[in-house]
Amino acid sequence: MIVKESINFERGLDPKRAMNVGLEQQIANFLRERTSDSPAMWISYLLTEEDAELDHETRKQWIEFLIKNPEYNNSLDENDFYELKKWGIQWIPYVKLPSDEIQYEFKNGKYFLSFDGWQSFSDLFDTDTRNLSKDFVEAVLSGENVEEYFEYDSVNFGDITEMTWFLKRLLAKGKIPALDDLKEKFIERGGDPETANNLEELFDEIESNDEYEDLHDAIRFAWTDSQEMADQDEAFKDLKNAIKKHFDINDEEIKWVEKPNNYSHFYAPISLNGIEKLFGCLALYDSDYKIKYYPPQYSYNGDITSEVFNDSLSNRLDEI
Repeated sequence: MIVKESINFERGLDPKRAMNVGLEQQIANFLRERTSDSPAMWISYLLTEEDAELDHETRKQWIEFLIKNPEYNNSLDENDFYELKKWGIQWIPYVKLPSDEIQYEFKNGKYFLSFDGWQSFSDLFDTDTRNLSKDFVEAVLSGENVEEYFEYDSVNFGDITEMTWFLKRLLAKGKIPALDDLKEKFIERGGDPETANNLEELFDEIESNDEYEDLHDAIRFAWTDSQEMADQDEAFKDLKNAIKKHFDINDEEIKWVEKPNNYSHFYAPISLNGIEKLFGCLALYDSDYKIKYYPPQYSYNGDITSEVFNDSLSNRLDEI
């Protein structure tokens, strides 16, 4: 055991702080005689280098002291975190997550998480042994290039008359003004106004008469577009819920923090267990801490809304 040097308390200096200053100086004097490493590497040195003049318990005490100071804990690597865990040394809440997109803080006895967006968690899904790709997860959570994963050649209808039951359900929940545009185009092509005002008769006429082939295609493609968007939305919600559940993120208190000319981000309470899992993923690179997610076997089968179908049909009719 190293014998601690005597500490001379400065007048007006808090005794506890004076003791810490003395311990820090003692550690610095000892290590500077033995290594040319920068102070940022001292924890690594103490974790891995044996020294006959320094017993295990003293090394552990010194590491526990240094780990609380950003000057000494900001260069830890995977091996360091592994050794810290093996030694039973707690580095939370003193050490930042090794990530540019996800970070946490300990405030008023609680942990809070800040992150750029849900796509920041894309790498934290276990894709090694599951029918899941990182590209898919990242595309869905970011909303970029996601269409390639939800391109359908057709909808599950033998003909468009089978859609009317579903459309009536949508109309019961919200308006679809694009159907009025469809009626107008139908009448412009010589269609019967009375037929246009009856949804079943309108769709039956468009289905059976080749003169309305462009309207027929507009309806089918609009439904396909709507289903693709509904499935994308369902996939996003499913992946997001998996993230929140796995890392124990408080769903009810998630908020967006807007900071002009600074780091704008999501902010939410998180449990200590959630922080530990994040370190397991980001610092220890241990797949056991990653999100275990099983995508649906066939499709996400999201629910089409009246608003989405209206926009899809309107866009398709505009192309005619």
